[in-house]
Amino acid sequence: MKKLLLLFFAISSLAISAQTYTNGCGNWSNVWRNSSGCFGYTGGVGLFSFGATNQGDLNGRFITVDGTIGGTQVTLNPGQKIVMRIDGATASGRTGIVTDGIIGFSLRSTTNLFDGGADLDSRYNNNALTKVEFRGGDGNARYLKSSGLEYANMPDFNTFKAGVTYEIEVISDKEFNLVIGGTRNNIELFAGGGGSIRQIQVRNSGANMDGRFTNLAVSNLPINLTSNTGETFTVTGVMSNNGATENTVNKNGVGTVILTGQNTFTGLTSVNAGTLRLNRTGGATLPSTNNVTVSSGATLRVSTNQTLNNLTLPAGASLTVDTGATLTINGTFTYSGTISGAGTIAYGATGTLIYGLTGSQTTAMEWPSSNGPSSVTINSGSYSLDSTKSLSGDLILSSGTALTVPSSMNITVGDDLINNGGTVTIQNNANLIQNGTTNDNVGDVAVLRNSASLFRLDYTLWSSPVAGQNLLAFSPNTLVNRFYTYDSSTDNYSTIVPSTNNFAEGVGYLIRMPDDHPSATATVWNGSFNGVPNNGDVSVSVTNDTYNAVGNPYPSTIDADDFITANGISEALYFWRKTNNAAASSYATYTLAGGVGTGSNSGDPLGLVPNGVIQVGQGFIVKSTSTTINFDNTMRIGDNNNQFFRSSSEIENNRIRLTATGENGFYSQLLVNYRSEATNAFDAALDGRYINDNENAFYTLLEQEPFTIQARALPFENTDVVPLGFKTTNAGTFSIVLNEKDGVFADNSEIFIKDIDLGIWHNITESPYEFVSESGVFSQRFELVYQDVLSVNEPTVNANHFIVLKENNGVSVRAIHEEISSVTIFDLSGRIIATSQNNASTYLTIPLGSIQSQVLLVQMITQNGTVVSKKLIY
Repeated sequence: MKKLLLLFFAISSLAISAQTYTNGCGNWSNVWRNSSGCFGYTGGVGLFSFGATNQGDLNGRFITVDGTIGGTQVTLNPGQKIVMRIDGATASGRTGIVTDGIIGFSLRSTTNLFDGGADLDSRYNNNALTKVEFRGGDGNARYLKSSGLEYANMPDFNTFKAGVTYEIEVISDKEFNLVIGGTRNNIELFAGGGGSIRQIQVRNSGANMDGRFTNLAVSNLPINLTSNTGETFTVTGVMSNNGATENTVNKNGVGTVILTGQNTFTGLTSVNAGTLRLNRTGGATLPSTNNVTVSSGATLRVSTNQTLNNLTLPAGASLTVDTGATLTINGTFTYSGTISGAGTIAYGATGTLIYGLTGSQTTAMEWPSSNGPSSVTINSGSYSLDSTKSLSGDLILSSGTALTVPSSMNITVGDDLINNGGTVTIQNNANLIQNGTTNDNVGDVAVLRNSASLFRLDYTLWSSPVAGQNLLAFSPNTLVNRFYTYDSSTDNYSTIVPSTNNFAEGVGYLIRMPDDHPSATATVWNGSFNGVPNNGDVSVSVTNDTYNAVGNPYPSTIDADDFITANGISEALYFWRKTNNAAASSYATYTLAGGVGTGSNSGDPLGLVPNGVIQVGQGFIVKSTSTTINFDNTMRIGDNNNQFFRSSSEIENNRIRLTATGENGFYSQLLVNYRSEATNAFDAALDGRYINDNENAFYTLLEQEPFTIQARALPFENTDVVPLGFKTTNAGTFSIVLNEKDGVFADNSEIFIKDIDLGIWHNITESPYEFVSESGVFSQRFELVYQDVLSVNEPTVNANHFIVLKENNGVSVRAIHEEISSVTIFDLSGRIIATSQNNASTYLTIPLGSIQSQVLLVQMITQNGTVVSKKLIY
């Protein structure tokens, strides 16, 4: 058994003549050598002892708080102390004569109320479990161990004096729970019930004395739970407060203490050494308002769901959250130690996290992605996020600290980012998102943004996500005459002096690659914006009804649809995507109906196609209907991907994206979208005009104007016809391919390119359509047409089953499975060179005579009406 701690403060002495008191205490009237008993006394129960050998016992049933037998009963909880006060009596001629007595305390296993033993040398009877003695004039206490009585430093006991109150304080330790009730004092095993009754005995040895028991009180001390090396014990009882006064708990010793009760004390819990395990079944072990401090070398282990207020984990301290358990922190988690386990840490609405680690760290379960802290303070160390994070409050960094948001991750800061001398890095394709309408950020961040794979003479249209970024400092190796702003009055770019100008908030700047950038190999350039991150409402002055270069002003992506809607944009957004390819447009195009790109090698840092996301650092061209373009935090999103289509649950989209490619780098793309709010006439914010910056293009025609994006009305009808336009500066062979389709076209619905000149309907869902063309503009050659989505009426054929060869000044045609009805041979201009009609053969030869070498198009029509075209170099 663990000893109960005893503090006894003795100040005076009292001598009496030998007397026997027999009144007021029922059966307590026995008198023998070394006798003891009790007597009625005004204000309480009297205690006395005397004997012929000048020794005796003080025995008492300390039952109630006021010293009476029938008073209020009290429960002593672990860690509280019971205070027994004895007054040095002044009545009946008693005077102080005692000098060096001994006060003893023992726990008895007997059920007897009195010792009654004749042999005082046995020291309170041999069946006493724990014995402590305080000797007058000695600054030590004597503890009974297996080797006998040993000394330990304890408060001094001197002499008794009349009129002075002496207190014996018994502190309940982990082994016992003192319950004052019934007809006697019970000290039961802490696990509750079943333990044999123990008796508190207070003994005076060395001189006669008597006194008056005036009060029993329960006082608050730290609840000390001590387990030593190799020791583990479980506390199943309840630790509570003393009335309105909070109790505290100390876990001491290097062993383990397991708490399984529903404890209600609200004071501080200190894990000073070893392990304190919280393991109540069916609920929390500690109150949710409890504060816990774990010392270096100690461990707090959470095995079942637990909510705490504040948790302090200094360097060297450990926290373990077991599988299936959730530790919720409503206050502040001060974290400098180590965390393990497969459980979960969560935070209440106002929970906060303070980092105090050292060196380079990666955030982990202490900062969860969901139910995370409201604010984070970094006081030391360097941290890299392990996943996307969100704060409703502030992010604060102290001097010398660092935080990195890796690529493809986001951090949301609801209030302010306050950098007091640390380093914040937002890597390429990562996002810093904030709320509110004003910018109260403090301190710089570095926002990294990569270009596409570009050549030395290529350009990017940039916009800064931070304040105070100088143009030349951003790209110091770019020639100073290769920085441009957009002149709305001339619809051209004009130079700007980079050394004396900073990026203006929300404005786009066209900047050529650094002059030392590779010119033979397309290479990514790593840009870095440095300054206070932009936040809140941003307004940019523009010229209405003409084109303006603006840009995303934030260190996060923004939703293009939200931007278009908020600003009432009626035309398309145009994104610079060009390299040194003169055969493709410089701009990708985006409307609410979708986007089209400029080619896989076009210098698009976002992918092939604008996907409804305006990236960090991205400038773009817009035509405004007002003199102000506005950005705000509601547009900000955390997009890290480059998908072709962004789906919307609110709008029905049925999209087809076609791309035409050809010789000499020809590349052009268009989009057709059957959409609920569209018409077959011009639709503001949906239809996107071809910006017409290049003589090589493939587009739709709407009211005889070229559009790279055309929205059309629902419901979709397979009889609909979309005119297509095509222009090229070079004759050659071209191909039209179906890139993407969704909505009603996502299944096996067939989509056809109709070549009006050649009378060909080609199923573009099965293979690209190849054709030859001279240079020029062709507005009536192609149409986009459809077959009933529920049936297939046109026979299908594999073009590889037809072989076309140059043979003996003519062309031979062989069909593997089909009989050929007719053959028509065209040149590049579409002129018919030769025909062969009314055939029914799998092999034909068409003589051409002496014609010059050229590219021919051979069109074959089978007996079933299938049309197959193949190119032949003659």
